[in-house]
Amino acid sequence: MRNVPPSNNGFILGRLDETECKKLFLQMVQAVEACHNHGIAHRDIKLENFVMNEDRTKVYLCDFGHSALIKPGKLFTAKRGTLAYSSPEIVESKPYRGPEQDIWSLGVWYVFFFFYHFPSLLIHCKFVCHVNRPFSIFFSGRRGKN
Repeated sequence: MRNVPPSNNGFILGRLDETECKKLFLQMVQAVEACHNHGIAHRDIKLENFVMNEDRTKVYLCDFGHSALIKPGKLFTAKRGTLAYSSPEIVESKPYRGPEQDIWSLGVWYVFFFFYHFPSLLIHCKFVCHVNRPFSIFFSGRRGKN
């Protein structure tokens, strides 16, 4: 395990240029791919679970608290991860394989990385939490003044 120096939560150290974004996002994809190649679904890909070294050249995936082994033919049913990054299957309480959830979350990250805001999404779904009721989520694309 590498000792990763703290860097103000990794990414929010000012805007990154497009070249930096491409290099770092590729590393993020490679980290997730390495997990999948070893039969592990991370299931909580989000901003806080990637850290960057001090010179902003390396990205590390961390926090494997929601991760699980991928078993061929077996689907996950438990909701894991952060709702803002969750795939439609998770939000709608449908069974899912695992790697697809990670890839969806990377897609959310991709939009954030290049446009510096989360995607504007309007999701209508049923969210089960002791009561079954309609639940709407709106992620605004606004981040304030630049």
